[in-house]
Amino acid sequence: MCLEYFINILNGLSDKNDIKKDSSEVSGFLAQVSSISEILRRNQIKVAFFGRTSNGKSTTINAMLQDKILPMGMGHTTNCFLSVHGLDTPDPYILVPGSDDKKNVKSLCQLAHALSEEKLDPSSLVQVFWPKSSCKMFSEDVVLVDSPGIDVSNDLNEWIDKHCLDADVFVLVANAESTLTEKSFFHKVNQRFSRPNIFILYNRWDASASEPDTMKLVKDQHLSRSISFLADELKCVDKGQAEQSVFLSQLKRSVFLSQHIQTKFESHALSGLKIANMVEVRMQKIVDSASQQRSKLEKTKMEEKNRLEYVKEQLISCKHDFKCRIEEITSEVEVQVKAAMTEEIDGLALLVNEFDPPFLTDTASLKTYKEELCNHLKSCLERNMTDHCSNFKTQVICGAQEEMKDRLRSLLPPETPEVSYELSTPVLDFQANYPLAVSRLLTGFHEDIKFHFSLDWRAISGNLGCIPTLLAIALGVNILGWKFIALCGVLFTLMYTWQWVLWTCSGKKEAFKRQFVDHTSKQLRVVVSLISDGCSKRVKRELTSTIATLESLVQREMENLEENIIKLDQEITRLEKIKNHARILGTKQVGWKANCPNSSPSLVWKRARFEMMTS
Repeated sequence: MCLEYFINILNGLSDKNDIKKDSSEVSGFLAQVSSISEILRRNQIKVAFFGRTSNGKSTTINAMLQDKILPMGMGHTTNCFLSVHGLDTPDPYILVPGSDDKKNVKSLCQLAHALSEEKLDPSSLVQVFWPKSSCKMFSEDVVLVDSPGIDVSNDLNEWIDKHCLDADVFVLVANAESTLTEKSFFHKVNQRFSRPNIFILYNRWDASASEPDTMKLVKDQHLSRSISFLADELKCVDKGQAEQSVFLSQLKRSVFLSQHIQTKFESHALSGLKIANMVEVRMQKIVDSASQQRSKLEKTKMEEKNRLEYVKEQLISCKHDFKCRIEEITSEVEVQVKAAMTEEIDGLALLVNEFDPPFLTDTASLKTYKEELCNHLKSCLERNMTDHCSNFKTQVICGAQEEMKDRLRSLLPPETPEVSYELSTPVLDFQANYPLAVSRLLTGFHEDIKFHFSLDWRAISGNLGCIPTLLAIALGVNILGWKFIALCGVLFTLMYTWQWVLWTCSGKKEAFKRQFVDHTSKQLRVVVSLISDGCSKRVKRELTSTIATLESLVQREMENLEENIIKLDQEITRLEKIKNHARILGTKQVGWKANCPNSSPSLVWKRARFEMMTS
């Protein structure tokens, strides 16, 4: 569990290449610890014998049991796997796969012998229970496993993995007359276990005694190759220990070889020390790495917080400045529109005189003429107002937009494609228009195109006053006489005739236009304030929309900053937990190594003795 949690910690820091390497290395150690744990849960020491056919595996085990229990002989004799266990009672027995019936030991030769007619499946395991009183080696809870020759079946490797791969001690029984060739299985064992206990027994060593000249050379050759295999290839022991793990026996005389074989505890304890050292180093490395990353994240978090506060303050300041700027712009626009409208009203007669279709005095034609004149006047006024004000307003508005974007651009991340696109796109496509309801201005307009003599007594009395006019006439009669009065009458008649002759359609049209201009000018001067106020409000609305659009971008950036700060807090908390757990794990490794005894028969360095006897 400790190593599994260690791997989770490493995966938490897997952005580092060296941490990935450490994680892979620890995964390998985890597999070793898993295999070792399965072995340590057993209370027995399992010794597995391997070798080619007729190398003497069964003979060696029988010698250790001091009885011919297992089938042996020339050629392929052992047909299946055999395991020999210690028994507290004096009566030995065997158990075959699929049955709980205790069979007589004497039937073992028939069941497990390759030449027997009654054969078991080669992958099966027959259990032999032998009295501990007959072999004191079993008092140390030793289990011996015999296997068929490794050259008898292509499926043997699978069967060996099934029954023998978890052994504590591996004994390779080799023929002294041949070279060491059975290596592949032990490479697999070495990958699964750290520092496995492997012994090599060269049988039939006395076969070379007839050639004393070459016996030493052959012995040195076997020792050299075996030591190289154990120390250089498998690297499970050093060369000094490898030499003590190679035995040579003679079949022509009985020799009792006593060797203290280290149990599973010592090699696995050494593996544990190695893993503990590695874990301690890696834990310190993780603590340092987590501390460095935490410091960087704390710095980044502080920068993000400062950035968030800066953006908030600048947004408030910008909104205030923008509102003041909008008020200034709307005032400028209102003044500009008023001035343009006044100028157009003053030149209204010119616009009306530009309209020159035929003028007819009948009611229907006159109505049509007034409608067409209204449309003409509306078109001219809107065109002229656009020419006078649109460029000004467009420049003012676009300038204000650019000013807003420039100020808010510093509050936004330029590397964000979406924000960059929205900032580069014009926020306002302003098209100024001046809707003039000229037709409504005709309300109350009644044209008068009848003939009116300009010097009639009503016009004169209207201009000079009634009483002063009568007094002037009476005085003129008394002073000048009736001749003067007659002369004035003639002139008056001529003037009247002249004006009446000139009162044609053209005169009527001029009178109509003059009346129209007078009436329309008065009405337009009334709505100048309304038109200018409407234009300024439209500009204000457009600029306010621009501010809202830009403000939404800034708000989005503020939300991103807040989310980043939350994520940084979570990552900092995670790194702090990783650092604390790594420190605890590292401390545990130090404590475990400090409390680990150097030699204790009952604990880590427990040793078990058993006699390897060959005859």
